[in-house]
Amino acid sequence: MIMQDFYSTVIDVKKYTGLTYDKLDLDNEPALDTLLESWLKQIASLINNNRSRNYARDLISGDEFPIEICEELWTADASGVVVSLQEHLADLDAEFELPKPDEEISCIHFSLPAVISNNVLIAHKSIDADKQDLSLAKIMKFYIQVSGDIEAGKLAIILSAKEDCSTVLKTLPIPSLVEDEWKHLSKYLGQDSTLSAVKGIGLKHINGMAGMDIYLDTFTGLKIPEGIHNIAKRMCGNMVALALSRRESGVYRVDDWNVKIALDQIFTPEIKKDLYQYPAKPNFRFTRVNNDD
Repeated sequence: MIMQDFYSTVIDVKKYTGLTYDKLDLDNEPALDTLLESWLKQIASLINNNRSRNYARDLISGDEFPIEICEELWTADASGVVVSLQEHLADLDAEFELPKPDEEISCIHFSLPAVISNNVLIAHKSIDADKQDLSLAKIMKFYIQVSGDIEAGKLAIILSAKEDCSTVLKTLPIPSLVEDEWKHLSKYLGQDSTLSAVKGIGLKHINGMAGMDIYLDTFTGLKIPEGIHNIAKRMCGNMVALALSRRESGVYRVDDWNVKIALDQIFTPEIKKDLYQYPAKPNFRFTRVNNDD
């Protein structure tokens, strides 16, 4: 499953509310799941409209988390490749205990031999057990530098179900790069459920890189903020409570119930206050205009 457009889960809402299908006079559990999923989609629409952004598809905003911080040696795979740790000046500004700007930190240096086969794994690294679930990641970001100008498609990052990268889950091609210039790349993952157990990460040589040096540093993921998950769950809980109370009053049937009838009871002031902690997307943009006059 790739890229859900809602922010909590049916399972989380059930646990949060204790709701069962019989409480809403539904026929079975799948019917309840369908109903809750439709409510979660309505809630996502309310949140998106309020913040002027879709948190599932916005590839800039979100919670950043570490995947591989490149402080330990990778294992060389291709013949003649030399892997080493090298200190460098990095300008990293993530919030989860990464180096501050201008601190000396290590990166991984790959020295390629004068002759290297095409389409071979250069080196790989196992991912720590607590960092292997990338199924919630919208994108993966990392730093890369090469010792010469290269065209797109000469290198790729491999995500694998095996520590040695023998089973490939996803291949992320590297775009064109400029000689000796650090580039902070973002590669799309799309909240892919098949990436729930990524045990290895690798660097693959496609072609044309013989004799060159490659540097990698700090792989991170970006996911929907945990607070948005919590807000969506609470809003759906409010919808459940309202549906139950109106069912018991005998005034409304569940399948006729409309979220717009009682928006203030769902989108409460407390929830709005929590949601306002997440900046709305600006309604303006800068446009560069060239004037040849």
